[in-house]
Amino acid sequence: MNNDLVSSDNWQTIIKESEPLLDKVFSDEKGNTYQFIGVIHASDDYYYGMTNTLGKLKMLSCVVDLEGHGYKLATDSDSITAKTIRFDDKHLHVELEDGRVISTPMDWYKELQQATYSQLKNYQFICRGTGIEWTDLDYQLSIESMLQSVPLQKVA
Repeated sequence: MNNDLVSSDNWQTIIKESEPLLDKVFSDEKGNTYQFIGVIHASDDYYYGMTNTLGKLKMLSCVVDLEGHGYKLATDSDSITAKTIRFDDKHLHVELEDGRVISTPMDWYKELQQATYSQLKNYQFICRGTGIEWTDLDYQLSIESMLQSVPLQKVA
């Protein structure tokens, strides 16, 4: 995003450039998450509007982009960290450190679907919590891949 000062000439550019960010979740250096709600026109300038999980509004100057304020998309792999996992008949559920839960169909993971309950319970988090490994099954899964809209095919 352009780091020039916001003026009447470039506010439309800032709004247009921020449209793809609407409703995206960002995290700060402390791991707190915020949802981007758009560009807000205040009496003195334009601001990026974000709300935290409690709905509290945070307004950030448009002089620098969100990354310049210390925020990055929460879908960046280092911010998607697993806390716990559980299974049911149809889904793999992963609770993230930030409280979100990702659930994906078990039939996306043939190796896991065919495993025994004892094998499924024998997992460990890898790559600083951004992946899961089932050593008995020689199977690894990245948390980020669970966010894809279609199952990934095994490559090796």
